[in-house]
Amino acid sequence: MRNIGKVIPDDDPLIDRVPEWQRDWRNAFQMMVDAGAVKECDTIEELEEALGLREDVLVQAVKDWNAACEAGEDTVPTYKYDPSWLIPISEPPYYGAKLGGNLFATKCGLRINPKMQVIDTEGAVIPGLYAGWHTAGGSNGENNLAGKPFNGLYGDVGLSFLGGYMAAGSIIGEI
Repeated sequence: MRNIGKVIPDDDPLIDRVPEWQRDWRNAFQMMVDAGAVKECDTIEELEEALGLREDVLVQAVKDWNAACEAGEDTVPTYKYDPSWLIPISEPPYYGAKLGGNLFATKCGLRINPKMQVIDTEGAVIPGLYAGWHTAGGSNGENNLAGKPFNGLYGDVGLSFLGGYMAAGSIIGEI
């Protein structure tokens, strides 16, 4: 496994909120592999099957990603990645997991485009379905090491209003 993740530094002001064994992401990741929550395979095709995906969904996504990496530019029409993030998926083992929501929040969220429209697993817009803030990923990202929304309850309500406002603006603009 390549070491491309971040380890929480000892001088982080929120370090006390993270259990010691979780401060190095590799520990928790290996526990997930050992428990079967994360699948480890030698080929993309094996991983696609282990995750129960339709044939060629993951294989094609990896081909598209690697083509973007080779070109040095992300061409996917949703969220454009910074070129420094374009690291090809080319060396086994390969890892994958099925993700979903949890009670009261999502941690990864649905994939959306700039109009807040939800994108399906094949990259197409799902007509009439929009997502805002936490449902679309929200504040539960890299800047949030301990898993709590960065602004607390009232900030989250404001952010949810903003996501809803953006989705409504997109809907009105398309009528």
